[in-house]
Amino acid sequence: TPRTSPSRHYHGMPAAHLLGWFEKEPAGFEWLRGGCLPEQSLAYIGLRDVDEEEARLLRESKVHVFTMRDVDKHGIGRVVEMALSAVDPHSNVPLHLSLDIDAVDPRVAPGTGTMARGGLSYREIHYLCEELALTGRLVGMDLVEVNPAIEEGVEEEAMHNDNPALNRASPTVNLAVELILSALGKTILHTIPPQSILDQSTVSGSDRKA
Repeated sequence: TPRTSPSRHYHGMPAAHLLGWFEKEPAGFEWLRGGCLPEQSLAYIGLRDVDEEEARLLRESKVHVFTMRDVDKHGIGRVVEMALSAVDPHSNVPLHLSLDIDAVDPRVAPGTGTMARGGLSYREIHYLCEELALTGRLVGMDLVEVNPAIEEGVEEEAMHNDNPALNRASPTVNLAVELILSALGKTILHTIPPQSILDQSTVSGSDRKA
């Protein structure tokens, strides 16, 4: 929040604003009603570098928090399952994914301004995006903090499954595009619209014999 942030940069505070944690509405945001997002509707996955005051606010709130220790303990599959169950217990709520690329380990995503060791792996972040796509309820996504300018000169060995359309992009830009595609429904075997997957699941489940 503006009171607790050392930098007071708004770009690190939008969640606190939406949750209604600001003591005073900032100028220029008259169009936004602070507190429009209920705390229990927000889940964080993969936290590993949290300011002391920020940690206190999270502990005292109803926000669902899954740190990297939770990922280490349960695995990304179980953590995503728990997060979805927490914010959408009846599996009928539209979902929005706000993805900060620095949630990923800097060895995988070096092109970002705030790097911290021990982030999500390449497969863990892809799994998260894929799983949200498979719900059929992901209606929005923002992906931020990608800064290719600071990874100039960083070269990555070409791999067989690289997208040829991105052969001149930086490693972090490559990853960002891949994650967006995963969130849109791209899978390892093929791409199927999420609603089709849900329909097929319903049919196969109703036809199942004991």
